[in-house]
Amino acid sequence: MSKKDWGGLKFKIMKEQGECIDIIFIKHSHSQQRHKEIYLKPHDQADGSSAFAQVLNKVDKENITELNTIKTEQKPSLPKRLFYIYKHLQRQKPVHYDWKKYYNNQKGVSKGVSYFILNKEQSLLIEKKAKEKKSNVNSLFLSALDKATSELLENKNQKRVWMLPVNIRTKKFAKELKHNYVTTLSIILENNRSDKEIYNQIKSMMKSGIIWGGQIVANAPKYIGENRLRKMSKNIKSPYIGLLSNMGQWDSRRPKNDEHWVMAAPVTRFCPVASILKKWNGQYSFSCQLHPTLSQNLQETDKIMKEVLKDLDLETNTHLIDWNSLQSNSVTL
Repeated sequence: MSKKDWGGLKFKIMKEQGECIDIIFIKHSHSQQRHKEIYLKPHDQADGSSAFAQVLNKVDKENITELNTIKTEQKPSLPKRLFYIYKHLQRQKPVHYDWKKYYNNQKGVSKGVSYFILNKEQSLLIEKKAKEKKSNVNSLFLSALDKATSELLENKNQKRVWMLPVNIRTKKFAKELKHNYVTTLSIILENNRSDKEIYNQIKSMMKSGIIWGGQIVANAPKYIGENRLRKMSKNIKSPYIGLLSNMGQWDSRRPKNDEHWVMAAPVTRFCPVASILKKWNGQYSFSCQLHPTLSQNLQETDKIMKEVLKDLDLETNTHLIDWNSLQSNSVTL
């Protein structure tokens, strides 16, 4: 009997409620300056890492047999983990966002994806910039994204909570290229927080042990039960303005200079701004989607991406794929 993916159950329920849960994989051509191929993988079947590994093995004939695991597997005592559950949930109190525009009763797909790709020189430059500021690339991008969304989507600068997915796959499941082994950090921002302040908050959260509370919460469906979770989900109020998922560095065994893999995270009413940062063969890519409750125009998503580039003092083209084009040109794996 196959292992049940309790972490993926929430995505299954979101899909039942009309939300799109597909992780999007875009094979981009540098010479054509557009996408070549698009693949979809439902999030209830795999987290980002295992889904990408499946796509690379099937499409590019890579031979990925093992995934990155959590840095430390030494669990705290049960009393400490129970305390960490409390700390984790304290950071997930609902927030009412004062949006400039809000389209009630919207669900399902976004209007499309906007993304950009940095060249190798720019990628090295952004790493150097982060190092000089005693920060990291992830925090630079989150700071820029937070400023752009606050300015363009909200009426006033207020408390914002960003979801940062964290890998909790243990060595026992390193070779299991499926299922969801992810918890989240809730990064709380007020006013315009610098990348250094964001970096310090993330670092503090990771050191605190709070991810062990998050691990239990991520597997809560196992204890709550599927039917009860389905009922609870109808009344759940989210704290999140959005998410930024850092997929880390990926390298091909047979790199092709003209091709770059971009990923886009599913966007739901629980997390209405969704971005992925990823490094592929030495080049960073960044993507964004807006939930239809926030935007009915893909140009608004693209405007956020252009503001991110401006804040990072980078110049490159953004690329747009509207949802109709994405759906008609994609393959679900």
